[in-house]
Amino acid sequence: MTATTMIAMGCRPYAELPEEWRPVAGFPAYSVSSHGRVRRDKVGRRVSAGTVLTPTLNELGYARVELWRNGKRACRRINNLVCAAFHGPAPSPKHHSAHDNGCPSDNRPENLRWATPTENAKDRHRHGTDAIGENNPAAKLTFADVIAIRATEPYFGVGRDLARKYGVAQSVISGIRRGRTWRMTPQARSFPDIVEP
Repeated sequence: MTATTMIAMGCRPYAELPEEWRPVAGFPAYSVSSHGRVRRDKVGRRVSAGTVLTPTLNELGYARVELWRNGKRACRRINNLVCAAFHGPAPSPKHHSAHDNGCPSDNRPENLRWATPTENAKDRHRHGTDAIGENNPAAKLTFADVIAIRATEPYFGVGRDLARKYGVAQSVISGIRRGRTWRMTPQARSFPDIVEP
């Protein structure tokens, strides 16, 4: 995360914060910092002590690193490592490390906490990062498509025609037009035929 992005989100840039290092639980050769960086503390194969690891991003934008222990590689998300190091282990196996501001690359300890899946889902909904509607990577339709589908005048075969046009099944078109699916579109409330549960 860049300093400009952090300032825009109301966060202090990492450069302004002192960096504190703590050991990574279960991986004695590594430590994690309050800036969300992971380093190798012991000499390893082709790695010298003090080397800061280069993270990669997964498909959801979470930074992760590869850690080695007893000759075996393990891929770990940095937010989980930081949360465990600075807030202790997860209260239960069901708990996730949650980002308070919704930015998966902001791995400062003050932005992380342990949360249940339900709490984490509420957080995603609150900051608009939940994978519903066109935010879902598997979505074939956009909010604009859904609005156009709902606005189409009914006629015999409209479901078939719209399904062909948008490349989806007729049942998808039916669900949209009847208000069973895609209820979270920004303009959904402007259509009188949509019945909210």
